[in-house]
Parts: sequence; C-alpha cells; structure tokens
Amino acid sequence: NKKDGSGSMDIVKGRIADESGVMGFVSWNSFENKVGDLVKIEQGQIRKFRETPELNIGKYTKVEQYHDANFPSIADLSELNTTSISKLRDGSRDVTLTAQLSTWLMRKFTSKEGEEKTVWSGELVDPTGRCKVSSWDKLPIEESELPLTLKLSDVRVRAWQGIPDVTIDSASQVEKLSEAPWGDVEVGSNFVTVSLPELASGGSRVGVETNASVISVRDDSGIIWRDSETRKVIRENDDTEGLNIVKDLRLRFVIDDGIANCSLILSKEPSEKFLEMEFDKIDESIKSEGKAHFINRLRSKLIGRTVTVQGRSISDDQGMMFIAENMSELPPEEWIKPDKIRDKWGLL
Repeated sequence: NKKDGSGSMDIVKGRIADESGVMGFVSWNSFENKVGDLVKIEQGQIRKFRETPELNIGKYTKVEQYHDANFPSIADLSELNTTSISKLRDGSRDVTLTAQLSTWLMRKFTSKEGEEKTVWSGELVDPTGRCKVSSWDKLPIEESELPLTLKLSDVRVRAWQGIPDVTIDSASQVEKLSEAPWGDVEVGSNFVTVSLPELASGGSRVGVETNASVISVRDDSGIIWRDSETRKVIRENDDTEGLNIVKDLRLRFVIDDGIANCSLILSKEPSEKFLEMEFDKIDESIKSEGKAHFINRLRSKLIGRTVTVQGRSISDDQGMMFIAENMSELPPEEWIKPDKIRDKWGLL
C-alpha cells in the first residue's frame, strides 16, 4: 500500500546468494526470474534494515540472465542460510539454526486492539553463545523435555534491547533432534570467550567473555538516580515532577586490548560484587569522602590493569557497548603478552 493512499503496487521479495553469503532483496519493478536462476544485477542499491543489509532493485537497476558453469549450485548456496547464534543479525530472515532450548515459558497478553494473544519464549544456546527465542505458534515441547536440541528453519531475527531474538511463526519451522551436532561439548553453562576485535566487528551477542585493559574510568560512575518505572537515568536539569525517583549504582569504563575498544557498564549488583562492598556502604563512602575521591581511587586501582568481563555486547552505528554481569582483574601472569597478540593478528 502506498503511503499517500493512492493505491497499492506489487513488489517481489526474496533472497540472493553467492559463495560469500546470502542477502535479502526487494524488487519494486517486475521480476520474472525464478529460484535457481543465475542473474547479473547492475545499479542496485544497498539499504540497511536494522543490522541487516538488503538489495533494492529499482527503476534504473538492470537484471539479466547470466551463465557461469563454475558458479556454485543452488543446493550448495542454500546451506549458507545455516548459521550459529554468534552470527545472528537483527532483521535477518529465512535463517536456519541448530541450538539447544534451555528454557520455555508461555505468556498471555492483550494487544492494542484488545485481542488476547499467547506467545511462548525461552533461551537458545549453542557453542558460540546464547539468545532469546519467541514463538507465535504452540510447539510440541514440554518443560520436562528440556534441554532439547532443535533445528529451526526459515526463522526471522529481531533484537530486543540489543539481544537477538529468534522468532518462530509456525510449528512447521521446528524439528526436534535426538542429539546435538556439536557432540559432547557442554553449552549454556559457561560464557563463550571472544576477543574484543571480534565482538567489535560483529553483531550484538549474549553470554560472552573477553579480556582487555581499563583505559578510562568515567566521571559519571557511582551513585545515580533513576525513574523507578522507566529506569531512565535522571540528570540534574531533568523535570522530575510526578516521578518516583530511586537511588542506583553504576560504574562506567572504557576498555581496550590494543586493537579494539568499547564502553563497559556495570549495574548495581555487578558493581557491588567487583567492589566487594554493599550498596549502602558505597553510598556512605561517597557521601563522606566525595565523588571525586571515589573516582580517583578507582582510577588508581584500575587504569592499565587487565580485566575479564562476562555479559553481553551491544553493537550499533555508535559503536560497541559491553554490559557486564561479572568483572574481575586478571593476574598479570595470566595475561597474553604483547608479542603474542602481535603474532595472532599479524602485526609488526
């Protein structure tokens, strides 16, 4: 349907692939090619929906049949849709994924139109990480069966608060497997170790662990104020009328491994655990000594020190942010020496 209300038009949506990967496309003109055809596309446009690029075929795009006997077959290319949790991107469609379902819950809610609906949700894990999963159709899954290995076909991906969420629309997209394809490797119980450059160059991920050095302690670390309902941070000049304001604790750093860097945030509980102090004592300490003293003490302790952080990374157009569930200092003898880092990344 056209935005101006002048009627409707036909479009064609689909997927294209070569040996490098798979991409969605939308054609705003007639598209007479069929699945399996090899085509040459000129003057197309790439537009990004959420984290996922899409090829737009418009008025000036040329699409013609192409011949190349060495081009991969449609059967080979179809396997490129098979992915792992670490490679999920917001907005991806027609994804095939094998993962272990660790939790499964049903929830009823009322839509904006007043209709009562049911959605099932849980968590998926594989050797590369964790993510959320939602289903709008009842699946033949009982909680007593969990954990359960599933093969999901032609599912779509959306993100909620930076966490990939695999969306299942029909029970026909789900197949139960008798065993996991990764064998005896235990998944879900530990954080997956990933280098900071890999996190920075990829999409948002959950259940990951990385090592890097603290290079900055932000001035806004310490006691903050929030709206208890929205969890929004209240700043000095904000209008607080009618809001229920509560105290909270947050630590903010910048970490760097010599190749990539990112913002690091610890909420109240991880901050208490890292500082080995309860919230009330931290609050009292800042009141008596002053916030500047609290920040300087953190800087003296942490600047240049290597830490291990566990949690989730959020990547967007502004860069990467890491939300830590746990943070600990790494003993110097366990940290990889600079020459090993240079060898790994091929640096001089």
